[in-house]
Amino acid sequence: MKVRLQRGLLPVLLLSGALLALGCGGGDDDPEAVCGNGVIEAGEQCDGANLNEQTCVTKGFDGGTLSCTATCQFDTSGCADAPADCGNGVVDAGEQCDGANLNEQTCETQGFDGGTLTCTAICQFDTTGCTKIGPDCGNGEIDAGEQCDGANLNEQTCETQGFDGGTLSCTATCQFDTTSCTKIEPDCGNGQIDAGEQCDGANLNEQTCETQGFDGGTLSCTSTCQFDTTSCTTIEKAGVGEPCTSNAECESNMCLTEVFDGYPSGYCVADCNPDFSCDDPNASCGIMEKLLCMRSCVIGGSDCREGYTCLPSYDFVEAPVCMPYCSEDSQCPDTGLCNDEGFCQTLCTTDPDCPASQYCGPEGVCNFIPDCDSYGCNDPSGEYYCYEEINYCFEDACAAGPCDGIAHATGCSRHLHNYLCNCDEGYLWDSAAGECISFSCNAIDLGTFDGTVISRTGDTCGGTSIYNALGDGVSSCTSFSSKSNEIVYSLTVPARQFVQVEMSSSGFESSLWATTSCDDILGLGCVWGADSSKILLLENYSLMAMTYYIVADGFSGCGEFTLTVSVYKPPRCGNGKIDGYDQCDGADLNEQTCQKLGYDSGTLSCTNGCRFDTSDCVFTCKAHDLGTYTGADITLEAENSCSGTKLYNAGWSYVYSGPDGYEKVYSLTLEAGASVTISMSPIRFDASLWVTTSCDDIFGSMCVAGVNTALFGDREELVLANDGAEPQTYYIIADSLYGCGIFDLTISRPSP
Repeated sequence: MKVRLQRGLLPVLLLSGALLALGCGGGDDDPEAVCGNGVIEAGEQCDGANLNEQTCVTKGFDGGTLSCTATCQFDTSGCADAPADCGNGVVDAGEQCDGANLNEQTCETQGFDGGTLTCTAICQFDTTGCTKIGPDCGNGEIDAGEQCDGANLNEQTCETQGFDGGTLSCTATCQFDTTSCTKIEPDCGNGQIDAGEQCDGANLNEQTCETQGFDGGTLSCTSTCQFDTTSCTTIEKAGVGEPCTSNAECESNMCLTEVFDGYPSGYCVADCNPDFSCDDPNASCGIMEKLLCMRSCVIGGSDCREGYTCLPSYDFVEAPVCMPYCSEDSQCPDTGLCNDEGFCQTLCTTDPDCPASQYCGPEGVCNFIPDCDSYGCNDPSGEYYCYEEINYCFEDACAAGPCDGIAHATGCSRHLHNYLCNCDEGYLWDSAAGECISFSCNAIDLGTFDGTVISRTGDTCGGTSIYNALGDGVSSCTSFSSKSNEIVYSLTVPARQFVQVEMSSSGFESSLWATTSCDDILGLGCVWGADSSKILLLENYSLMAMTYYIVADGFSGCGEFTLTVSVYKPPRCGNGKIDGYDQCDGADLNEQTCQKLGYDSGTLSCTNGCRFDTSDCVFTCKAHDLGTYTGADITLEAENSCSGTKLYNAGWSYVYSGPDGYEKVYSLTLEAGASVTISMSPIRFDASLWVTTSCDDIFGSMCVAGVNTALFGDREELVLANDGAEPQTYYIIADSLYGCGIFDLTISRPSP
């Protein structure tokens, strides 16, 4: 199952729009790429020995050997990152050598006959300077594998070997001996980075401890113009659920801080895996701004640290996690205030007391700035900017110059709290790879739709992997990422035509979306996306034909699929297919049964209005009987809906929403003409309160009163009146939009 993106930590409006529209070539006239001809063509990253001037280092590794696969894609299996302590001159675990320290090894100990053994940047032996004596070495002739033989230097000199002078000679292994060659030494100490130097004095070549793989500290330069990392520091990493003040303190590099997110003493989190599992055995996948791994726990247990309690994480009630639940100000050491919702807030008297993007509110606590267009971002350092389209402050991701030095990058564009590098014509920004990639449109042309059904089969495993409907990391028309392989089709829809596109697949979690530009690999201009249904609608309301690019994509995995394009037919109850607002249609019950809907047994059927008919389902009422109201107040304290059921859903009825969280049910009888006020006061969840006249009315079709107007965690209240001539038993559903929690329920006489 996939879970839709739900409300985040900040009230951010998600945008989708075309960004940096670049021309894309291609079409039926483009020549077909031939892998293996040594030329890099459309869709190829490399071809044979032609690596397009790329190395392991340019691909983000510290060293190693980059190669090319038989399908003309980069093979980074020979690339590697340097061990954490590589560069300190000491041979540590996982290292063969370190700088000039060869651990008393030579070419001879490595199985060669001679030569010079050196050390790579990733602290592994480099034997390219080692030699073996060939069978004919010593005959005065240059044979295979020999650079020279005796006095025969093959017309080479010190100068041809890159030196400035001296005498070249030949070793006993028939390899050049350059020990008598000379080279003018670089000017170490002149403040400039010369050949062979990493730095020079205060000139660190724009490098820092962080760029050298450390978490912080001060990088300096040795007297030999090499980096000195002895003052660089590595922060001990914390696991999921542990305290933190910055991303660098967490193993996952993700921290929900106390100052910005309200989590007491901070909280390390991690991304969930595609199957909603977590790598940390003590974590469970929960829903916050996105799917995050959080500390798992048992409701009612003592698994959570101080300032937290065990609560269901929205729909993942089966896997509750530790959530903020501070009870006193001392549990908020960085902000000073524990608010009524169990989160931390910063106390203030004036705006400078608040962190950037926040202001000091009239209640004396810092709140996020709601209108930065007129108020600014309260940021003297200039690290934040006002995104004027939604009047909200975001950290300026371009401020640090992330696009500087990237090949084919021409600048940086801010997009909410992320950045996108502008690229030269013919290149597109690949945020996953962190580089401008060569791009040409390889969409399969389906032509202009004329009303005839189009059916195509394909296998995404053989497609590309550059399109992602959540490429900007913020918004998505499919509500989640689609990082797996894809195949792209182009389809022209005539003016005023509506076309339906359906994708059926098996063996992988597919995703289907469409955009109006072939180079929209980030999904910024996505016009329609589909997840569970895999059906999307292309609506061309314009007066001219429109070309759409249909991306047959995947959430995870890849595999075979069938794409079907047909004339759009509006949803209609009675067509035997569940569409529109149908719960069912004829014999198609959408794989539902009485038991799946929460009944004990029975036979489910469908009404002529395409709604579930539960009249033949058997239901046992589990309502807590409050008896007949006598006029005295009824107060139930510390009720826990987490121990209740998850059967009732009032839909779009009196509560104006679809409460699909856990609920507690109570029965109350009112005499004829009697009325009561019912109030529900939740703690840390969004309550929903409604009343029906039948205990088995789990869909709210007989709902007589309901309310869902209060803010998160605030009290919901309604008035219930029996206008009939006879006593009536009502069923009170103390419900929630999602999740569950502790609440008080009060029944009293209405105010005059």
